Formats: sequence, C-alpha cells, structure tokens
Amino acid sequence: MSGRRGPAFVIAAVLIASASACAPGQVERVEFRDADGEVRRVELPRGASLDEVAATLGPPTARREGLQATYWMYSFAGARFDYVFVFKNKQLQRVDYVDRRGERP
Repeated sequence: MSGRRGPAFVIAAVLIASASACAPGQVERVEFRDADGEVRRVELPRGASLDEVAATLGPPTARREGLQATYWMYSFAGARFDYVFVFKNKQLQRVDYVDRRGERP
C-alpha cells in the first residue's frame, strides 16, 4: 500500500479537524490591521456576550437577525478573511471565516 490516502480519509480528517475546532470552551481568534496599520490578534472565548465582542472589536460591519441566531460580520481593510460571528441566546457560538477572493493583503 502506498502512502497516498483516498478521498474518504481526507473527508474524515477534515470532519475531525472541524469538530475539534468547535469544541466547547475554546477561543475564537481574529486577526486584522487596526487604524494604525498594526496587526492585532484578538482571542474571544466562546460564550462571550454581544457587548464583550463589540467592546473588543467595535461595531460590526453588518448585522443580521435570524430565527435562531444573530449574525455579525466584520470586514477589516487588508484582511484575508471577513469574519462572521454567530451568536445564539446573545452568546458567541462560533466565528466563520469567509475568504475574500480576489483581495489579498
């Protein structure tokens, strides 16, 4: 058997990695350039409130209220990703990274 892995192995590895990244009690990391052009790395604990996130990052670029969740999007100049914060019961559940295709820092 060669060292190559099949598609099922790759899919399983991705699922395991995403499940471990979403383990309760973890922190969400956001990296962006501040107004002075300095790179800032912020860690927010899962379960952080809307007010805690706003106090750390400022007001979101966009907000959306869903039936079961609230979504805040942060879009920073020069950032590789847009960040979508997902809140349930006004507590941070996860941060989704949306690649900004065509835009690179």
